[in-house]
Amino acid sequence: MNTKEQIAAIQSMARGSHMHWLKGFSVVLCAALLAFGIYAGQLQYFMFAILPALIAYSAHQTGPHIRAASRALRSGMQMQGLVEIEVEDSSDSQTFYATVASEPDQKWRFEFIPLGWKPAAGQMQATLYTLHGISWPALIEVQAGVIYPRYTPKPVRL
Repeated sequence: MNTKEQIAAIQSMARGSHMHWLKGFSVVLCAALLAFGIYAGQLQYFMFAILPALIAYSAHQTGPHIRAASRALRSGMQMQGLVEIEVEDSSDSQTFYATVASEPDQKWRFEFIPLGWKPAAGQMQATLYTLHGISWPALIEVQAGVIYPRYTPKPVRL
């Protein structure tokens, strides 16, 4: 996916109710598995309930950041800056982190999931999209793709 296609996908996710339905369905499925486990007296249903609970939690955490990224594209302020991307390899997957300065004396670090592109580790020029009332950039655009927080960014001590 190129950057324009990634932006269109983010705006589509923010307009739609994908995350809302995913979260709701996962909560209902988790509750049903837990209730059936209690009714049947079978512990394996409790184990199966973990997956929809994790999906609901992830949708709950990511949804506001997708909506903020979309709002920032439409009405946010833009500024040029640097972003540092870190790639952590584990045995089964890669985890991507971005560290960015929103102000000269404040840096933020967050995990992200690349949307249709493969980030490389390193520091690069970026366009930062910010929103009033949010301390970190809601969306970061680099040459290869766009980045938005998966979870609430953590401040980095300087």
